[in-house]
Amino acid sequence: MTLQPGTSSLAHLAVYPCPNTHLCRTVGELMSASAGATDGGEEARTELDSHANMCVIGQHSLVIQHSGRHADVNAFSPSVESLHKVPIVDAAIAYDCPYSSKTYILVVRNALYVPSMHNNLIPPFVMREGGVEVSEVPKIHVHDPTVEDHSIYFTDQDLRIPLSLESHVNRTNWTIISSSLRQADLS
Repeated sequence: MTLQPGTSSLAHLAVYPCPNTHLCRTVGELMSASAGATDGGEEARTELDSHANMCVIGQHSLVIQHSGRHADVNAFSPSVESLHKVPIVDAAIAYDCPYSSKTYILVVRNALYVPSMHNNLIPPFVMREGGVEVSEVPKIHVHDPTVEDHSIYFTDQDLRIPLSLESHVNRTNWTIISSSLRQADLS
């Protein structure tokens, strides 16, 4: 079952496992062009950001619609300058599932678009408001870990995205782009 746009006023994040041909072609072209073009050889990632109140999409996503709206964004500290007139967009993120070998297109609605950002930031509460199950507790902190721990789960699509921890910082994230993403993978 595919989530349809507008089915819930809280559906900020939806999964489209079978996007239309135009979106497949556009995402495939964008991702093929950007494969290997990440900073310092690191893959682009989507990180859970429990301190934010809106999703933030960076340079490794595809803007599929501009809302025409903008927002002024304050940083975590008054000593850091605010960002002004940040566009609010709908965007697509490609996710390569390592278990099913399928590529999923995750559509993020009403996100702040900051093209200078390498990674995307998504607040867990926004996903929960959209009906996504989020388990943020790392498996190392769970007595008897299972596949359900430290993952996000889209129940309608039966898609589970395992999360990972970066060893040098306490960030929970998943890889969103692989160099294998091509048009053929999306057909």
